[in-house]
Amino acid sequence: SLTHRSRIGAPRSVWLHADRHLFGQEHVIPDPEDAAAFVAFAQALAEHVGSEPIATGMFAGMDRYFLGVHAPHPALDVHRVLPAGLYLVFTHAGPADAVPETLSWIGEHLHTDLLAVVGRPHAERFVLGTVAEPTLELELWVGVEPTGAGRSPSAAGA
Repeated sequence: SLTHRSRIGAPRSVWLHADRHLFGQEHVIPDPEDAAAFVAFAQALAEHVGSEPIATGMFAGMDRYFLGVHAPHPALDVHRVLPAGLYLVFTHAGPADAVPETLSWIGEHLHTDLLAVVGRPHAERFVLGTVAEPTLELELWVGVEPTGAGRSPSAAGA
């Protein structure tokens, strides 16, 4: 069951109809559980684009992390795409240093015969200016697709 627990809201499904083009920067973050590195990265991006935009972050390899916004900016030299498709979106409410625990919990409990995690990049979305707050609300986007009992008769070839 994907019922919510203290820092995680019940997931919702989101169909992203078109690719989201993102403009940002990449940094090496050797320890994905180092919340201070993520916070510093987000604050550095906010110096260029302000604290109001919604930022989208995703890993671009084992230790490279991309963080960007939806509008081009002269200081943002890396372009990435969040691919269209179906996502389960969880909301983490709490400090940034608790995000790894939330991700771990999702990974342990996202077992269902209705959905399968797919190879699209997963993403984190949040308002840049809130990243260091203890009340950070961060959306965790996990790419999924229907499987088995979750497929509609037309999608299953019936």
